[in-house]
Amino acid sequence: MSIVKGESMAARMAGQRGYTPVSTNIVPGMMVRRQWDVYSEGAEESDNKVDPLNWRVSRSIYVGESDHEAREFCLRGAFGASLMYLRGMVSQAGILEIMKTDPGMSDEEITPEYIMDQIAIVGSPDTVAAKLNELYEMTGGFGTTLMIAHDWDDEAKMRLSMELMANEVIPQLP
Repeated sequence: MSIVKGESMAARMAGQRGYTPVSTNIVPGMMVRRQWDVYSEGAEESDNKVDPLNWRVSRSIYVGESDHEAREFCLRGAFGASLMYLRGMVSQAGILEIMKTDPGMSDEEITPEYIMDQIAIVGSPDTVAAKLNELYEMTGGFGTTLMIAHDWDDEAKMRLSMELMANEVIPQLP
């Protein structure tokens, strides 16, 4: 079951019913952690056992040859545009706070640059591995990372991103 909010009724219900949790790609890591906590609380209410290895965490990921190249490509292309589209949808739904690392942030601070730096995982293979390992530690661990690529406005770059993910990033993950 897909989980969007930190204090998610869907997360609680998924835990109560024993469904597999899938955390969204549009929230900061600290909210992903809260989603697991709420899921676990729901499971406990129904005496269901939880195993973080069954938890799927989706992230918008682009692996480039360097941090600078990856960030610039994502900011200029479909990757960034699709995340800004999702920002608009979240805003229209009245839940833009789910994208904020600080509740005191203004809505205007949720820029493409903010999303690239705080929510998406973008960079060189070593940077992406470090960010995924940081998320793994912050959440207490999970079973599967779902890589969201968004669009293929440059097929060669997107294929390279997937190859770098498979060959250079994944070997560095738990």
